Amino acid sequence: MMDLPAGQRSRGVVLSNTGQAKLENRMRQLEIERYPVQELVRRSQLVEGQGLHPATIRKILRGQGVDKDSMALVFKAVDLQLEPGDFTGARRNSDMGVRSQEVLGQGDTEIGGQTNNQKVLETPSSSPHSPHPLTDWGEAVDVSFFCGRTEELATLQQWIDNERCRLVALRGSGGIGKTTLATKLAQQIQDQFEFVVWRSLRNAPPLTELLDDLLKFLFPQQTTQLPETEAGKLSKLMEHLRQHRCLIVLDNLETLMQSGTYAGNLQTQYNGYNGFFRRVGEIAHQSCLLLTSRENPDVIAPLAGESLPVRVLQLAGLKSEAQELLTSKGLACSEQESQQLISRYSGNPLILKIVATTIQELFAGDTTAFLQAGISSFNSIRAVLNRQFERLSDTEKGVMYWLAINREGVSFVELEDDIYPKLLKHQLLETVESLLRRSLIEQSFAGFTQQPVIMEYVTEQLIEQVCAQITEKREQEPSSTLYPENSLTTHALLKATAKNYIRYAQSRVIVKSVLAELLRQLGTKKAIEQRLLEILSLQHEQASHESGYFAGNILNLLSHLGSDLSGYDFSHLSIWQADLQGVILHKVNFANADLAKSVFTQIFGSVSAIAFSLDGEILATGDDNGDVYLWQARDGQLLMTLKGHTNQVKSVIFHPHNQTLVTRSEDQTVKFWDVNTGQVLRTLQRYTSQALSICWAPNGLILISQARDNTVSLWDIETGECLITLQDEHDQVQCVAFSSQGHILATASGEETVTLWDATTGETLLTLYGHTEQVQCIEIAPIAKAGEAREIIATGSADQTVKLWNIETGQCLATLEGHTGQVLSITFSPDGLVLASASADQMISLWDVNTQQCIRVLQGHTNDVRSLQFSPDGAVLASAGDDQTVRLWDVETGQCLRTLQGYTNPVSSVCFCIPPLPPVVNSGQEEGVLASGSHDHLVRLWDIATGRCVKTLSGHTNQVSAVAFGLVSKVREVGGILASGSADQSINLWDVETGQHLRTLQEHTAKVSSVAFSPNGRFLASGSIDCTVRLWDVQTGQCLRILQEHGDSLPDSYASLRSPCFANASRVFSVCFSPDSQFFASGSADQTIKLCSVNTGECFQTLQGHTYWVMSVAFSPLPPEPPLVRGVGGIFASGSADQTVRLWDVETGQCLKVLQGHTNHVLSVNFSPDGQTLASGSADETIKLWAVGTGQCLKTLHGHTSQVLSVSFSPQGHLLASSSADETIKLWDINTGECLKTLRADRPYEGMNITGVTGLTQAQRATLKALGAVENRD
Repeated sequence: MMDLPAGQRSRGVVLSNTGQAKLENRMRQLEIERYPVQELVRRSQLVEGQGLHPATIRKILRGQGVDKDSMALVFKAVDLQLEPGDFTGARRNSDMGVRSQEVLGQGDTEIGGQTNNQKVLETPSSSPHSPHPLTDWGEAVDVSFFCGRTEELATLQQWIDNERCRLVALRGSGGIGKTTLATKLAQQIQDQFEFVVWRSLRNAPPLTELLDDLLKFLFPQQTTQLPETEAGKLSKLMEHLRQHRCLIVLDNLETLMQSGTYAGNLQTQYNGYNGFFRRVGEIAHQSCLLLTSRENPDVIAPLAGESLPVRVLQLAGLKSEAQELLTSKGLACSEQESQQLISRYSGNPLILKIVATTIQELFAGDTTAFLQAGISSFNSIRAVLNRQFERLSDTEKGVMYWLAINREGVSFVELEDDIYPKLLKHQLLETVESLLRRSLIEQSFAGFTQQPVIMEYVTEQLIEQVCAQITEKREQEPSSTLYPENSLTTHALLKATAKNYIRYAQSRVIVKSVLAELLRQLGTKKAIEQRLLEILSLQHEQASHESGYFAGNILNLLSHLGSDLSGYDFSHLSIWQADLQGVILHKVNFANADLAKSVFTQIFGSVSAIAFSLDGEILATGDDNGDVYLWQARDGQLLMTLKGHTNQVKSVIFHPHNQTLVTRSEDQTVKFWDVNTGQVLRTLQRYTSQALSICWAPNGLILISQARDNTVSLWDIETGECLITLQDEHDQVQCVAFSSQGHILATASGEETVTLWDATTGETLLTLYGHTEQVQCIEIAPIAKAGEAREIIATGSADQTVKLWNIETGQCLATLEGHTGQVLSITFSPDGLVLASASADQMISLWDVNTQQCIRVLQGHTNDVRSLQFSPDGAVLASAGDDQTVRLWDVETGQCLRTLQGYTNPVSSVCFCIPPLPPVVNSGQEEGVLASGSHDHLVRLWDIATGRCVKTLSGHTNQVSAVAFGLVSKVREVGGILASGSADQSINLWDVETGQHLRTLQEHTAKVSSVAFSPNGRFLASGSIDCTVRLWDVQTGQCLRILQEHGDSLPDSYASLRSPCFANASRVFSVCFSPDSQFFASGSADQTIKLCSVNTGECFQTLQGHTYWVMSVAFSPLPPEPPLVRGVGGIFASGSADQTVRLWDVETGQCLKVLQGHTNHVLSVNFSPDGQTLASGSADETIKLWAVGTGQCLKTLHGHTSQVLSVSFSPQGHLLASSSADETIKLWDINTGECLKTLRADRPYEGMNITGVTGLTQAQRATLKALGAVENRD
């Protein structure tokens, strides 16, 4: 354990047995044991203002570690005094690293799996051999008020503890109490295991998904190294079960079983579970898999036996305990009558509860009359539910459907919002109370929900109802007044606004089940689509287009079916809860539709910065395009788009004391925005050149900026005055952080160091050494209590580690390892107890600051994760990155709550191809065809004569960052080959004439940023962010040489491919060949250009002069006229992020001329075929044409609305093509500077009609239009 600052809360105490008994007795005296969490929250607020969070109280009642002050407050809330004997030190992993969704105080005491309101809080079991397991209780139910089942518990404990059974199956009818018994058992024996994990199969996860989930829990620090195949994952799990004692509980296995066939058969898509169970039962290991199910898979029976390591316990109903259950339901009956009821219904707790309600409602509580009536149809849970469902009102059925759709506890407010047609509040209250009385629903702290057996039944009823409505032929579809028979209108089969994991469950359990049943009835997907369109047409024909979920459901069904939705007509309809993220909607007609509660793709690009407002209501994001977005954090609704920056947004920060947002961009400005209006309040330019980071001092008055001259400046926001400038003697400052009290400033350097400064005097206090590569992010832990001086610094580095440091001594307290890529962002939770780190390995790790253990790894991003921040209450973590998504995570469970999917499709690269061309191209067009690579992973070929995309080449799995054309020898002719480099680390070779994929070159370990063919067609060069240049044989695809002139030494395994010399590590942005194919050049982030021999790989020239990254390099095909310098042969050009273009003498390395005029990064340079003109494209959105002989700027071409990423001359030199982050390609006449044509790939919503739509904010409407939607104002 590290020596933590005294000011931080230590989660160090748990209730002792004495303390727990003392608290339980007092709660019984006060009669608050039924709803302990809610009541204790209320009482703690009466004692101390804000009171305690429900999660803290649940931890105390569960026996998990909290700080002593919180425990004392709970005791004080019930008029008790916390004494030394009431608590003990917390055991390891009792707080952080233990995931639990138990909900205390669900209403009744558990009796053998059901409820009674008289028993006491459970005392956590302990064992003298307790190894303090790492536990993850998932969706395990609360069993705090459990009693009965002593014989079954003893038997199961004997099997698992003493006889070391490897697989135990609990089998019994629905409602018999399997889940609660399994939970109680797991809690009692947990100390006999190193790992305990509970998972419900209620939402039918595929085996590979379950294995992923289990392995992420068991191997939180090895997530990126886990197997990719299902077989590999299962082997990895079995290896862990052999090496460690683990208890895995899988509840509701019957969800995976086939219906309408013999018992024991799994559905086809879940057959992999059979192999899983067989391996667990047959192979020797020291762990146990505990299953609950209404029926066991066939594979278990041959493995089970009294003396075998696989056992099956058939769970019978309750006996004497059932009497207490009937009494708790208020049923007054004799002992004989009770025994008759218990015997008739086999002691099934759920059936008895429902029957008790029936007796009270239909027989006025007269049990004798009920028994004499001889109602024998209540002989199974399904029969009971059938009878109960028949007796429900339409409103009650509607609420039952909604609870099944929501899949987890839902609040009254959310339920009220779901229901259509709307109910008056008192009507809904009465309905919910009625269902509670009938024991068909339950109330917990999380809200209203259903027992699994009831939820399954109701879901089946809903699916049957929906399928009948779709397949039944009728002249007119029913109106919603026939509620709930018209379930397609009254209920959403899928809620687009639901949490991610709930939406996935709805998709899998409801939507896909509906489609599977329709496929069984109608035969083909085409028939399903036709029928859905028929009933959609009937809806259109109705005189009045009523509101409801009908059209949204049809749209979701068609989307899941994989239908091409182009041109469909949804005009004048209510499109509620349609999940349209990532769905192509070309020319779909939504005119005058209501799009409320539907979710669409967003317009943002790769997200580089993220921040919560101080109240947690607003989430701000900044992207690579220079745009800032404000989102409503609770539902992901876009509130506002802030436009003003012209380059990547690097930082977004909310002012600590008002509604001001500060943004910092690569355009060298810092902007202050009014969050309420979206207006720019102030722009700082004159002293922020090349700034790298900003942050606020605690008083909110100081802005910090760093410049590339290694200085850090502190500015007074009100006056703009520079208060102090700090000179860092190390390399360029990468990022900064302020201590919470504002006295210490920490700066992280490119030389693997961290410097601590006195923020008042500018004095250097300490320099921290330890990282082996560049430090890329830094954070200081917040202090939990005022007046404390000690804090912790965390740093993340390109060396793939996170380090924790003592701010006073500079001592490295811990090194956190586990990432397999550069650490790009770190952030502390508000209480400083959890550290989150994000990496280029696409993972987010959560670390317990006390133990330095990895609590959890969050997976879901598909590219670099670049920004993180906790919500102010610490419950939610926001993450964003290069996959164009923003994700919100539940910190306690690790589940992804919401994903905002962005879309931009910058055209990264363009090049001209020369004949032979594809047959579809107009052969009379002298300029031929143009190739482009885009962020949507595609390569496109464009017919220049028509501006039409004639071929799309797919094969990459990430953005295409570079394309190049080459002429190579074929059997009897010379043919064209296209190379494409991608962020998926691969290079694809394509036949231009046929579009055929020829070969994939895969050796780079990061994004391929540039590709170039040698003029003789023999070689291909590629440059990458992995700091290497690779030289390839085009004919064979063999990698001939790896050159790391800009990078570190390669592993020994690459020794034979190394070039003789090495330089400093740096990313390679551009490569090109000399006209004679004898050597090639590379431009890098180290601000240099390297010229190397093709034959030897030797670096014979280093060109230096640029002061920032070299983004593009190009050889002139011919010397200029007149020559720049007498005797000069080859001319070479380079474009840099320092905003300049340089011309060089290839032979001497002399810089011949610096071309200035751009006002932002120069991203691409290209010579005309005659060598007389140079084109440069810039992040300033312009293209400049330069006379190479004089260096004069001939023309500046305007037209793009974002960064110009690539420029390319046509083979004849008459045209120039440019590609941009604005998603367009423009063709320019070189002589006139006129833009002749603009090419653009279809956007997701190209031509989608949103004229007159409702249910959208102005920001959402603008987003849809930016993605191609049209709106006619006439």
